[in-house]
Amino acid sequence: MSELLDEKSLLNEKRGATLKVLAILSWVWIGLGTLMTLPGIFSGPMTPEQLEDAKVEILSMVTPESQKILGPDFMNENIAILERTNELHYSIMGLNISSYILGFYAVFLMYNLKKKGFYLYVLYSLIPVISPLLFFEPGPIRGMTIGVWLFLASVFCILYGVQTKRMA
Repeated sequence: MSELLDEKSLLNEKRGATLKVLAILSWVWIGLGTLMTLPGIFSGPMTPEQLEDAKVEILSMVTPESQKILGPDFMNENIAILERTNELHYSIMGLNISSYILGFYAVFLMYNLKKKGFYLYVLYSLIPVISPLLFFEPGPIRGMTIGVWLFLASVFCILYGVQTKRMA
């Protein structure tokens, strides 16, 4: 019994607090993302009526000030993304769920001090950066989305990368 406790204590010491915190943060992020994706999988794409209502809602938010700040094509791009997302609903949902499974597994491997997990995590981090390139037309929304995901991916990949010295 004490051997098992000693082994667990040694593993916790080798893992370190930073890796443990990063893993917990990643699992929470992945869990929230999965919970937000699941309803979309079960509800399916929007009906034509729901799609029209969503377009009207987007257009109702346009003010002359917002049009001036965001540019004339911002709302058109927003509507194009809405239509494309609805058109490719199941492909996008499948990619999201697959990505979350990959991310969970990658973090699990890193938590268990396997360096292979880091490489899988890098792949997982690139999926949200690349997917807007696959699904959406060029524009400011796509550019901002890619920029935000690239920043988040870089930060976490660097933080995990520093921890690879602990992994075998």
